[in-house]
Amino acid sequence: MRRCGWPALLLATLAFAGTAHAAATLTYPPNGATVTLDKKANFTFTWTLPPGEIMPSVYVGDSPAYDPDTFAPFRGVCDVQADTSTSCQPDPALSSGTHYAFVDTVNTGVTQHFESPVTSFIVPPVLGLGCGPNGAGCVASKGFQRIYTPHPPIGLPSSTIEMNAWYNAPDDTPAKFTFVIKKGHKVTARVHDTQRSNDFGVDSGFLLHHFEIRWGHHHMRWHGPRGGTVLTVVCTVQAQGLSLTRTLKMKAPPARA
Repeated sequence: MRRCGWPALLLATLAFAGTAHAAATLTYPPNGATVTLDKKANFTFTWTLPPGEIMPSVYVGDSPAYDPDTFAPFRGVCDVQADTSTSCQPDPALSSGTHYAFVDTVNTGVTQHFESPVTSFIVPPVLGLGCGPNGAGCVASKGFQRIYTPHPPIGLPSSTIEMNAWYNAPDDTPAKFTFVIKKGHKVTARVHDTQRSNDFGVDSGFLLHHFEIRWGHHHMRWHGPRGGTVLTVVCTVQAQGLSLTRTLKMKAPPARA
């Protein structure tokens, strides 16, 4: 949201403030550049700050134009910074794709504000295993959770694999999962699933019973080997044109508890 509580004079001077004073200038990312991301899929904006300008804040949008009165559809991605700060990280991290940014500042009397020129930059796609930078509540921090229950107090014996992945795409972006289940070199089943992201995170998996495989709202018939038999599972996730594959071991559940 745009800063609130400024004097009415601020809006009255908006039409000429951007050109009547030297504005801040973004120095990173350079115009048109692809940013380098850290382990949390984030990066740091930097800018120069002319004398007499304070309280910088960075605004980002997905198109170069914005309303000069409200800054919409741009949104603030850093809280208003310390008076002479020259850097900040977006919070939360930005999704992959092309974005546009400018720095907003005010004069020391807080009666005028100034916007830097709009610059464009590209956030590259990233795909990883585990909970990711926004993965609050995720249980498979290393990417996988396996549970083998050969003697449940209620219900059928089961064996499960859950795969957690993350990628820096807008919410509801699809990811495709494939699980190839093998006994030795023989493929006994293939599971295909598509899930959509939320807060950069996505997960999928399946549950084995001796005569059935279940995943999501789907199921298929499957005649498993003897309970306790070690199976090999090739797990693949694909999103944003990227792919990751890992091979795990799991045990086939018995027919009866």
